[in-house]
Amino acid sequence: MPNTSIDLFHKLISHLNHIDRTRLRMERLFISRQISRHDIEQIYTSLYLEAITLFEKFIEDLFFALLLRKTTAVSSRVEVKITINSYVTARSVVFAGRNYV
Repeated sequence: MPNTSIDLFHKLISHLNHIDRTRLRMERLFISRQISRHDIEQIYTSLYLEAITLFEKFIEDLFFALLLRKTTAVSSRVEVKITINSYVTARSVVFAGRNYV
């Protein structure tokens, strides 16, 4: 687990940069007419959904890392008010038996 919230952020940015490099490669293929308009639109949709999923994962990872004191926040205004030592317990409390919050 990264040491700070900034480390988690940099991991997110790295993944987003990878998505952007894929987009650029696909746009080059589209411009050179190696893939169709329908193909590039499908690729955009896929890359967009991947970016949103990565962002949601970042938020979840950051929340649980802060809650479990596995990482530190950049802001001193962030304060954990409860003590939970287990990811499984924390997830059970937060999700309350559901698949998502």
